[in-house]
Order: sequence, then C-alpha cells, then structure tokens
Amino acid sequence: MVINEERCVGCGLCVNYCPAHAISIHEKKAVIDLDLCFECGNCKYANVCKKDAFVQQTMTWPRVIRSIFSNVRIISPNTNLSGRGTEEMKTNDVTGRFKPGAIGIACEMGRPGTGTTFKDVETIAKVVVGHGGKLEEKNPTFFVFDDPSKGTIKKEFLNERALSVIIEALVEKENLIPLLENLKEAQNMIDTVFSLDVISVMEDEKIFTNDLIEKAGLKARPNGKTCLGLGRPRKEF
Repeated sequence: MVINEERCVGCGLCVNYCPAHAISIHEKKAVIDLDLCFECGNCKYANVCKKDAFVQQTMTWPRVIRSIFSNVRIISPNTNLSGRGTEEMKTNDVTGRFKPGAIGIACEMGRPGTGTTFKDVETIAKVVVGHGGKLEEKNPTFFVFDDPSKGTIKKEFLNERALSVIIEALVEKENLIPLLENLKEAQNMIDTVFSLDVISVMEDEKIFTNDLIEKAGLKARPNGKTCLGLGRPRKEF
C-alpha cells in the first residue's frame, strides 16, 4: 500500500489501524514503511481515511506473497481459497479426510502487531519435517517451499513478511514427543510468536494425544475450537 500525498492531510487517524506499525506521520503527511508493511489492506478498507489517500500499488513477485497471507480478500494460487489454512482448519465442513489415529499439527505463526517473516516460517518448518512431518499440500503455504521434504522455502520469499502463516503437517505417533520438545527450543530461534495445535480424532471419548503432549512437557489446552472438519463423516466417506 502507498499514500497519495496530494490527498493526504496528515490527520494521523490511520496510524492505529496498521497492524504492522508501518504508518507514521512526517512533515504533515502519512508515510508507509514498505519494509514493514504486510500488504493486508487494513488501512484502506477500514475506511478511516477521510480523503481516500490509500492506494493499492501493483505488486509483483515476491512481494505479492505478503498479501496472500495477510489480506483475507486475496485468493491463494494453489488452493483457490482465501485464508491461511486448509478447509479443515477454517470451516466446519466434514470432509472425512482426517482419519482416526492420525495426528496433525499446525503452527500458527504471527499475529496482528507482530507478524512473521518467511525465514522464521522456514525455521519452524525444518523442525517439523526433521521429525518426519509431512507438510500439507492443500495448505496455502505449500507453494512457497522450494523442497517441502526439507522444509526449505524459496529464496525469493525468505525476506518477505506476513500478518500470519499456518504450517500444517501429519506426524507419526512415535515422532510427536520429540517434535514438540524441539519446537519448544525452536521458539528461541525466531522473532515472532506461534500457537501450536495438535489435531486428532477422539477415540472412546478420549483425546489420545493429550498424554503425549504432557510427556513432552507441555499442557494441552482444549479451547473448544470445532472448525477442524473432524466431526462425524457423512456415509459416503
């Protein structure tokens, strides 16, 4: 996003609407730090600017990657959906694709006011695949990887930023504990925050992964989130 200086009157109303803290006022004009900007569009679509001074510039690769993971209006090129995760992560659709006994993890990196770089995403992805995690092909992040089996991201994206990125993967049961232990260490290697989701289908009214989480030195915090597509599958599945 850029500012039309002829329209801007420097009122400053937009400053607090930027989740990247990229907008400041200099010489009575709003200025956007393009290095910090997530390209989320919040400044423009919040309709706070009385003069309509925000202009969406034409973005090319690799910068456009910022808007894909920051602007909910943008469609991912590999999923044809908006948003950061798979259908199972974002909706209550019961797809039946996630089978009993399977363990999924999701690392939700960045938040408004913090964001994340794709370099940090790569750091976490390497830990995941280093413990046998298979990255989800239907996740919007899949196309940014140079080699999904190694967790390496294409070089042109490493210095780009986004509001929030989710890594999803399937993990074998025997690998879950060491993976969680190493993710605890990896958090000290990145400059952002992340939430760690462990996903499984209940068996005999019990979440079998909770014992594994506790053995890894973590505490499961069921938050009632149901938009995982893990309900009772329809008969055709």
